[in-house]
Amino acid sequence: MNRYTTITKGILLIFSISNSKFDNNIILIYHLWGVFVSKTNKTLQFLIMEERCADRFSKTIQEKFELSDWKHATAILMSDFPDEWKDLNDLLEDFEIPLKWISEPGGNKSQIAQYIDTFLCKKRGWVEKKFETAIVVDDVKRESPTHKVDCYKNRIALELEWNNKDPFFDRDLNNFRLLFDLQVISVGIIITRCDNLQEIFNKIGKGSSYGNSTTHLSKLDYRIQGGGGAGCPLLVIGIKQNCIKGEWENGNN
Repeated sequence: MNRYTTITKGILLIFSISNSKFDNNIILIYHLWGVFVSKTNKTLQFLIMEERCADRFSKTIQEKFELSDWKHATAILMSDFPDEWKDLNDLLEDFEIPLKWISEPGGNKSQIAQYIDTFLCKKRGWVEKKFETAIVVDDVKRESPTHKVDCYKNRIALELEWNNKDPFFDRDLNNFRLLFDLQVISVGIIITRCDNLQEIFNKIGKGSSYGNSTTHLSKLDYRIQGGGGAGCPLLVIGIKQNCIKGEWENGNN
């Protein structure tokens, strides 16, 4: 059951208990509706789009990832970029994170990032991409630098934010916004971790390495709702606990 289904059932319950005195209880209903929505930290529109977005992926992918889009990103991918859509689905179908990737010290690039780079860049023709951009006004050129995109192919840009400081989301969204306005990307994709992975980190003694100020889904959602990506269609992929392979319930790693 996802968050949209839970909220819908809650609203139906409110209407059922207040049906006989609807006029007297309309303010209460309105207030409770606001509470339901605020607890999810999402607008109803965003929740509906999440429901529709998830339905476009296989059951296996839905079980491993929380999926939501903005401005019809999945529809654009499916219809206009079928090859990149297939690459993404193939990546997510097989994607698993061995527990040792979390429990063991890493280098400059996490093993999760290395896995995605190997799959997309070495096997499917995606590249790390930096765009050279500038603004020219009355023959005066002003550099307008953008950040490198982790993986890029045919107007689709993908970023992985596994465990950076959460302002990296602002950087990614601003980068997508600018590149979309310049008509060089059509969809931006961000892969990050779901909030409840913190339970695993705590169990295996790595909780302090993944604090509240680092990149995770709830830190991204409100930025998108606030217009951080502007007009750029966005697909957000949250890594669920089902992606983690290994015994962690008792603190084993």
